[in-house]
Amino acid sequence: MLSFFAGTFFCCALIAIQEALLGVPVILRSLPWCFIFGGGLGVLLYRRHLQQLQSSRPFEALEGQVEEQAAELDSIHQQLAMLHEIGHSMTASSHLNDVLHTVTHSAAELLKTDTVILLLRDEHDQKLYLRGAYGLSGAKLRNASQYVNAYVSEHVAQSGQPIIANDLPNDSRFPLPSSLQDSLLACVSVPLRIADRIIGTLDAYSKTRRYAFSTTHIRLLEMLAAQSAIAIENARLYERVAQANTDLERRVEERTEALMLANDQLAVEIEERRRVEISLAKERNLLRTLIDHLPDSIYVKNLQGKFLTANPVTAHVMNVAHSNELLGKTDFDFYPPDVARVFHDEEQQIMQSGEARINQEVPLTYRSEETQGWLLSSKIPFRDNEGKIAGIVGIGHDITEQKRIQEMLQRHNQELELLNQMYEMLHACQSEPETYTVLASICQQFFPGDAGGLLLIDCGHDTLHLAQSWGEFPREISPTARQGFFQVLTHDAITLQNPPLPAHSLYQDIFSFGHPCLCVPIIAHQEKIGVLVVFDPQATAQTMISGIALTEKLTLMARIVAQYALSLANLRLREKLRLESIRDALTGLYNRRYMENVLEQEQHRLKRRPAPLSIVMLDIDHFKRFNDTHGHDAGDVVLKELGRFLKIQIRSDDIACRYGGEEFMLILTNAALDVAHVRAEYILTELRKLNIHYHDHDFSLTASIGVASFPEHGQQLTDIIKAADNALYSAKASGRNQVVIAPR
Repeated sequence: MLSFFAGTFFCCALIAIQEALLGVPVILRSLPWCFIFGGGLGVLLYRRHLQQLQSSRPFEALEGQVEEQAAELDSIHQQLAMLHEIGHSMTASSHLNDVLHTVTHSAAELLKTDTVILLLRDEHDQKLYLRGAYGLSGAKLRNASQYVNAYVSEHVAQSGQPIIANDLPNDSRFPLPSSLQDSLLACVSVPLRIADRIIGTLDAYSKTRRYAFSTTHIRLLEMLAAQSAIAIENARLYERVAQANTDLERRVEERTEALMLANDQLAVEIEERRRVEISLAKERNLLRTLIDHLPDSIYVKNLQGKFLTANPVTAHVMNVAHSNELLGKTDFDFYPPDVARVFHDEEQQIMQSGEARINQEVPLTYRSEETQGWLLSSKIPFRDNEGKIAGIVGIGHDITEQKRIQEMLQRHNQELELLNQMYEMLHACQSEPETYTVLASICQQFFPGDAGGLLLIDCGHDTLHLAQSWGEFPREISPTARQGFFQVLTHDAITLQNPPLPAHSLYQDIFSFGHPCLCVPIIAHQEKIGVLVVFDPQATAQTMISGIALTEKLTLMARIVAQYALSLANLRLREKLRLESIRDALTGLYNRRYMENVLEQEQHRLKRRPAPLSIVMLDIDHFKRFNDTHGHDAGDVVLKELGRFLKIQIRSDDIACRYGGEEFMLILTNAALDVAHVRAEYILTELRKLNIHYHDHDFSLTASIGVASFPEHGQQLTDIIKAADNALYSAKASGRNQVVIAPR
């Protein structure tokens, strides 16, 4: 082997001398021959060395070594010949894809391996990309290329040194993914180098056996890589040259066509320019007419801020009679110095930066104390024929009305948002007092700084009471003021349709409230509910706002009241329907359906947390005979009075129900049997004292009562009720007008 490389080195030296003397790059053509002749020279030197060895030692002892080394030299000679053929094949091809195909297939054949991967560095992002492969395809090729790029090739490309990994599955330097455990067992990788620049890597892999590669394979692969790098670089250069030639030919054709077209267009433009010059004067006059009659302000200023031209609208904005009065003057001739300075600095900045200021809102009036409008101003730099900025063009559009409408829409949108918020909050209220708080909160947002109050009609009375207030609303209202507020319910047409008419007198003198205030009646479904009062604590009858603003404020109050009245009426209706669904209409006590729901809940509660509970069954003595004697109307009066009586006698946690007909049930929670017995005796005693008056007749009542308790009389409430009911019938059988405890 040393003889082989010595011969090869000698031939390479001769070729380098030839290139230096002749100045001709022959390395690509001569390198294969270098290896062939060098190898031959090395074989001759080696055989001479063998002859010397034969003369010094017995031939029989060295016969095996000689045969092995001769076979190795023959293999190297064949590989060198193959390298020569590969180099010739790559040199003959000028297409990059053909060169890459030759490199990968030649590497597989030269190293007698089953997998070859070639990666090239991109000239732009300097990353390695798969450009050629042998022995892999599809998903395995994608997985292998990602692995090679991430580990093996990246390592070789960075270090510039070849590597051998003969046991990839167990090599910690290059962790192999599970999908490639059976595909890549050993590898050898060398850089593709041009001078000191690495352009890629050439990798050979074995799928069938570990420890498939040696240093000999590295040297062979490096030789192939040296030829391949030059061939790849030449192919790339050839492709760039071919592309450049194609681009040059295309540009020449395009330029020729453009010149011919330009010549044709030049003749047309000459004629067109003549026509343009004729019409230019007409257009200038037309433009002047348009500028003078446009509703927007249009003007032009030079670099010093002097007016070069302006239309009549600009003269009106500047408070001068004619636009000619503006020519040659600056803003300092018309505005106060501080205002003129702001305009001057802004325009100088525009001309220096070359950036336009578009659609800026500026006040319309500067020289008077009148209510000022608004101007939508745009200032654009203009350039002369040389492209230099020569001044600015200004355009202004009066947006006073637009701003007013915009502010009004914004205010209305805020009002609608608050009204929607009020609707959602009122809809979520479960009780009427909750609606008072919602109304007060919304009014404080609608009328910040104002005070107010919600006054509602007392049930069955023609008076108002203060349900809610906010701000500095008085906590005590005089009877006169209260009566005055009540009058709003009968003057709603005047209040809402023409509020400014009686404003000061109606709102202060008639009400005697001490503050000029605004009042709106609360009416839903033709039912008068109350009055909403709002006032400014700082206002007086002389300073109170009037006119359009007052009308808008009253209109807003009317919207709030309309929504509140409807929500309050619906809440009251829901509460009424709820009570009707759970209470007996005649007695006002809970009905039997509600009683059954309560008993079911109590049964679950007793299972979780056992506690005493008693059932008292009460039946009016001789009620059927009373009905037959005095009539059903009198019987209804008795039942109604008994219902009122039982409500008074029970605790807040107890429940009184009409069980059916003249029979009633009391559910006494957390009441043991002895407590229930005492309560039943007390109720019977008080019932005997009850005097019922009907049509000039007075009636007294007695009742039979049965008592049973949990857990003494059972674990199920149905058993308790049955026991109490049986005790009730025992009381009737024993002579009525008594309390009987159910037997245990």
